[in-house]
Amino acid sequence: MKIERVSLLNRLCSVFNRCTPGSPDYVLAAYFLRHYYEMEHLNIYDVAEACYCSRSSIRRFAQSIGFDNYKDFKEQFSKYDDKVSQHVDSLGYDDYKAYLLRSVNSMITGLTHRICEAEDTKRLLNDIYERETVVFYCTGMSETIAIEFQREMILCQKLVHVSTDLETCRTLLASSPGSSLLIVITVTGNFARQSLPAVREMQGKKTLLIVEEGTDLAADFDMVYALASQDSEPNVYLYGRYGIICFFDLLFYLYDLNYPVNC
Repeated sequence: MKIERVSLLNRLCSVFNRCTPGSPDYVLAAYFLRHYYEMEHLNIYDVAEACYCSRSSIRRFAQSIGFDNYKDFKEQFSKYDDKVSQHVDSLGYDDYKAYLLRSVNSMITGLTHRICEAEDTKRLLNDIYERETVVFYCTGMSETIAIEFQREMILCQKLVHVSTDLETCRTLLASSPGSSLLIVITVTGNFARQSLPAVREMQGKKTLLIVEEGTDLAADFDMVYALASQDSEPNVYLYGRYGIICFFDLLFYLYDLNYPVNC
């Protein structure tokens, strides 16, 4: 099973964190992370020499994290997600602390209004309540936040699943094909695009949770839930880091409010 990640950097960090130090994949991941900003200029011969491995090992490494070959792997660098670059650019503000506070407060104010007032929030809550099998497919920080939501939902007597594995999602959804819900969490859309061929084949209702509206992924989902309003220009980094937390906190609050447990 390939590792789906939002960006090349996240994919490399995933390999670096899960592999045994000294193993071939660990060595390659560590090398690419240390030379991340040189990525476009790293040829396969130099990498092989520096990491004491063969070119075929490098190609297999690239394929193991979702790329066709080493060239495709390198090209991903130039397509790197905006969320981190936005964050790095914002560090240039004279008073970053004040900028961050203003930005987060503004985002949470708009997000709270959007979540609590929107009709599609009611639809999403109703789907979670009525569907027998609910699966959140996500990765990275979104996975951690979704797992906390999973724990909270036990207090509402509702069991939901959180998975980073497509095959696990497929199996879970197939267990109740007429009453299943898949919620794919993707900040920029890249994670969902990488998973789309497998998601299309899965059974049940499908919802996409994303930051911005107007995504090209809409045709493949029964509902697209955008965190930011259509007339805004959201900072994707802030929504990915803080907005997802706010969303799940409010979703749990609204679920408990609308579907109270009868003790």
